[in-house]
Amino acid sequence: MSVEATGTLTIHGITKTVTMPLDAQLTGDTIVVVRSLDIVFADYGVEVPSAPIVVSAEDNGQLELQLFFSR
Repeated sequence: MSVEATGTLTIHGITKTVTMPLDAQLTGDTIVVVRSLDIVFADYGVEVPSAPIVVSAEDNGQLELQLFFSR
């Protein structure tokens, strides 16, 4: 089953409204919800590190979500 969830995400003191499609699956007696969300760090005031010891860094990443519901 797939649904969309809307909420707020706060990173580095900046809060934005995000909508994330969620996929749910029943595994035994547990409902498992998983999804990932692409994030651009500049949208949250996070600068890409730039130091001689850092070989490379991207200006984006993924937030991964796993929720387990059971009785």
